[in-house]
Order: sequence, then C-alpha cells, then structure tokens
Amino acid sequence: MSRILAIDDEHVIRMLVVEILESVGHEVVGAESAEHALDLLEHDEFDLIVSDVVMPGLSGLELLEAARSRHASLPVVLVTGAGTYETLSQALTRGAAGLVTKPFAHAELQTAVSDALERATRSRDELRERLLAPTLASALANAIEARDSYLHGHCERLASLATAAGVQGGSFRIHAPLQMLSKADIIRKGQALRLDYSLTHSCYDPGPDGRPCGHCDSCQLRAAGFAEAGVADPLVGR
Repeated sequence: MSRILAIDDEHVIRMLVVEILESVGHEVVGAESAEHALDLLEHDEFDLIVSDVVMPGLSGLELLEAARSRHASLPVVLVTGAGTYETLSQALTRGAAGLVTKPFAHAELQTAVSDALERATRSRDELRERLLAPTLASALANAIEARDSYLHGHCERLASLATAAGVQGGSFRIHAPLQMLSKADIIRKGQALRLDYSLTHSCYDPGPDGRPCGHCDSCQLRAAGFAEAGVADPLVGR
C-alpha cells in the first residue's frame, strides 16, 4: 500500500488517524507539527499527507503550500474541525486533494485518502504517457528511416508539412489504395500493371550486393505472398 505522513498536534487524534489508515494496509508516520513534517519531507518520501488545519506554528493550509512548493505532485488531505465554507474554499484554492471534517467516521477518512491516491496515480500515469509518446514516435520514425537511405528525414519533413498546413488552415487527404489488399492481391495487381518484381525487395537487412536476406519478417511475408498468388519470385535463387 502507500506511505502516508499524518500531522496533528493532538496526540490522541494523530494516533487515531494512524490507526485508521494502518487498518487498511497503509504505512503511516506521525508528526506533531507542520514544522516536523517538513523536516521529514526533506529526508524521506511519502505518497500522501494527512494534516490537521488548525495547529500551533504553521497551519495545515501553510503546510499545504510549503509541501506542494517542494513536491508539486504530492497530494494533501486536510482534516479540520472548522468545517466552514471559507476553510473549504481556501483548501481547494491552495490545491488540497481532499477535506475531512471532524468528527469523522473511519470510512470517511479512508475514502478521502483512497480517492486522493487514485487521482494522484492517474495524473502520474497520464503525465508519463504524454512524455513517453513523443519518444516512442521518434524511435519508430528513426527505425522506419533506417531501413532505406532515401527515407532519411522523411518523418521530419512530413511533420513540418503537417505543421505548416495546420497553421495555414490546410488539410490532407491520404490515399492508401493497397492498405486493404493482401500480399497476394498486391502481387497480382503488380502483375496486371506489368511491374518488374526483379527490381523490388522489402528486406530489412539486405546484403552488400543489395540481395534480400530471405530470413527477416519482410522476406518471409513476401515469399508467402508470392506463393499464395502462384507467382515465382524472380529474386529467389538469383
């Protein structure tokens, strides 16, 4: 489960929060003040903070701001006996992940913590996907361009053209007439157009003389396509 930092200046309340959250499997560390909690945050890692609002020294709202300035994605659930609209408004404005009003039932605190952790996990996953997607796209583009020297820079040129069209309000229509055809159908279509297949190959790793390897996935798919079409591949045995 998650590691939680619980802050309350009242020992009884603090130990109650610790007990409630430990009962559902969380690891909980207690702190008697916001200042102590900030010291702990400097040297340790936590998945979530549960803090009282009204405390001597720094308040829970001030702790919320200080914690988020150091750990922007760290969710903070505030617990308060002053369940006024002003407290709720300030808590939400300053980025609280949840607000629980005293006296609270065990389930209320557990649900508030669970919901805050779930939202934080979802936000981290979405951020990771946004950061990873361009990396994967770039790697795929590089892999495509590496297959043939004449494709070098193709994806970058295409991206530049797409960006220019978007800025200028243009649009694209993509034609892919072979997309829905099988390999055999493509070969038959090439025959009908009198294509010289001895001038073609799609090998991922051709030899120094340009001959296909005959073993990669692309060569295997080509061989299967010629066999299905009942056509002799002019490159075989050449």
